[in-house]
Amino acid sequence: MIEFQKKKKKKELKEPKEFIVYNRKESNTGWISVVEDKNRGIIVMRSDHSIIGGVYKTNMETIFGIFNVMEVVKLTRPFQQSENSKMLQM
Repeated sequence: MIEFQKKKKKKELKEPKEFIVYNRKESNTGWISVVEDKNRGIIVMRSDHSIIGGVYKTNMETIFGIFNVMEVVKLTRPFQQSENSKMLQM
């Protein structure tokens, strides 16, 4: 008598409801994906775990605008150099 083994069903990967993956491709540097985050209202392009770029859905402005604000703050403060202070600025 031959017994047949039950085939195990593969579990389907389900993405969380707050994220929509528009596209995903594998490249030399890893997986490139375009993802919408419904909670934050943004669409981002990622390379593995790094964010390459993104926009807000409401006004299509870049999500990296805060970096411009941080740069202005740095430039408005005068740099005071003392004899003991050394800093590597990039």
